[in-house]
Amino acid sequence: ATAYALIFHPKYQKKRAPLPNIEIRYVPSAVEQLQMRNNWNFVQSSVDFSTKNDNSSTKIIFGHTHSGHHRLPRFFYESASFGLASNDLNLWSALYTLNDPKPSLVLPWTYQYANTNNAGIFVSFPFNSTNKQDSAIDRLLRIQNGAKQNDWHHAQTAIETIARKANLSLILSWTPNHFGSTHHSDDLRHAHILQQILPLRSGFQNLRSASAVWANSPLVANLSIISSHTIATIVDHYGTLRSA
Repeated sequence: ATAYALIFHPKYQKKRAPLPNIEIRYVPSAVEQLQMRNNWNFVQSSVDFSTKNDNSSTKIIFGHTHSGHHRLPRFFYESASFGLASNDLNLWSALYTLNDPKPSLVLPWTYQYANTNNAGIFVSFPFNSTNKQDSAIDRLLRIQNGAKQNDWHHAQTAIETIARKANLSLILSWTPNHFGSTHHSDDLRHAHILQQILPLRSGFQNLRSASAVWANSPLVANLSIISSHTIATIVDHYGTLRSA
């Protein structure tokens, strides 16, 4: 195809341009990814929802552990939340300036991975912001009938894009999962919060997993957390938190 009557076409005589200098990404083996998946499944998360005007600490510790099977606050059942395992200031800025959709919360996230404490970012979207065509009636029906994945698909896509630009290999998501019909006295009786490991790179798909998470204290189920969905925080250049 490159020659006609034994005469090569001029364009095939050009030297191939060298590939640009790119960073070679290490992909863990299947055994290593299995261990990583197990560590992420049992990660223990801690998020402090206290505000500047709140003298008491509203810290919630949750995870797929055997230390307690207590319901998380209703806030988790009415929103889609994500965990990004990085505390980079550029990542904070990207999340804070995100407008489509706009997050209701951007907070510090402390997580214990493989018995090591690490710092990351917790970002949350109420369901009425994850779908452009959502309404108050849709939100009410969603609580009654159970949330579906397309309710937070728009928010998840936005977070995945930001995380990839920050060279993260995965993110965590916390979304409601309804496994039965609602009860007349308790609409969340047949529901729990599902933690999912969402790989962001090719070759990391063995990390994909899902597990239910609970709070380690029964007191947090009655907390009314950020009901107005108007509070956000960001790390400034001095490393301190300020309310937005």
